[in-house]
Amino acid sequence: MQITVDLSDRQINFLKWMVSSENKYERIDTLEDAVKECVNIAIFDEGETFAMQEGM
Repeated sequence: MQITVDLSDRQINFLKWMVSSENKYERIDTLEDAVKECVNIAIFDEGETFAMQEGM
C-alpha cells in the first residue's frame, strides 16, 4: 500500500537525522525506514498506554 503524507521541513529534517550516522538507530538507511520506525514507536507507546489503562 502506498500513502502520501505532507510533512513540514522540521519533520523531514528529523527523518533525515534518523537516517544519518549521528543517531542511535542502526537499521535506518532510508527516509522510508525512518517513517516506519516512527510508526512502530508510536504503536509501542500507544500499547504501553493501553496496558497501563487496563491495569496490565
